[in-house]
Amino acid sequence: MVPMDLDSVADELYAVAPEEFMPLRTQRAAEAKASGDRALAKEIAKLRKPTRSAWLVNLLAREAAEELESLLDLGDALRAAQQSLSGPDLRRLSAERHRAVDALARQAAAIGAEHGHTATEATRQEVAQTLQAALADSDAAAVVRAGRAVQGISYGGFGTIDLGPVPTLGAPRATPVEPPARSRRRSSAAPPDPDAARLEQRQRDAEEVLATAQRALNQATAERDATAAEAERAGQTAATSADRVTTLRRELADAERVAEEEADRAQQARRVYEEADEVRNAAQEAVDRAAAELESLPSR
Repeated sequence: MVPMDLDSVADELYAVAPEEFMPLRTQRAAEAKASGDRALAKEIAKLRKPTRSAWLVNLLAREAAEELESLLDLGDALRAAQQSLSGPDLRRLSAERHRAVDALARQAAAIGAEHGHTATEATRQEVAQTLQAALADSDAAAVVRAGRAVQGISYGGFGTIDLGPVPTLGAPRATPVEPPARSRRRSSAAPPDPDAARLEQRQRDAEEVLATAQRALNQATAERDATAAEAERAGQTAATSADRVTTLRRELADAERVAEEEADRAQQARRVYEEADEVRNAAQEAVDRAAAELESLPSR
């Protein structure tokens, strides 16, 4: 048996389709236990199955590594522009970010479809949200680059980021983004620059607007996801009802056809009866005439 470690097992697990994750994890944990490495078996058993959106992000890291790396490089440039307070650069890079994230989220959905899994719009939005977080936070970028996302990652605009139960596997987390240069200027002995102060205030205002918008997006996403299951059930019920209506209409059409055929047969039987009745009447008249003639003959 080839020696295994947690890193190689995780690489294998986070590369397979979601429905294959649990059986393969159980198999690898059993193999580790059988080899006598109970500690490794426990660590393997702790690895979390990725959500569908996380699986798509992990697929990007493996099958579209160059495109993903280009996007993450854009995140590095954005963070550098934020620290240098370069307004034109921020606007240009922000526009590029939106285009690149949307294109890569669509590419992730296309790759997933090639693997037999069609992504819903909600799943594609979660992929885009995770890519946005990777652009804004170096820790999230490290997880996405490694292809070991377990769940969707969201970023509120400032502070720490919730990466979920990510298997870091001994790899050091990426160095946090250094605070913007404005924080260091406050300790400088140089006199305050009015233009810099106004620029700082504008950036703080923009960050607050962004954070508020991100919270609203997160809430709207959560509310949409909460109704997704109900919408799916309603869709299934509607489809079942539509199938039943189709069946009933087909049965009604069959019954109407049978009724028409029976009506034709009844009409034909009526005509036969009327013809037989005419023959019977004629025979009765013949009998009556013969009887009358018999009575008119003299008795012997």
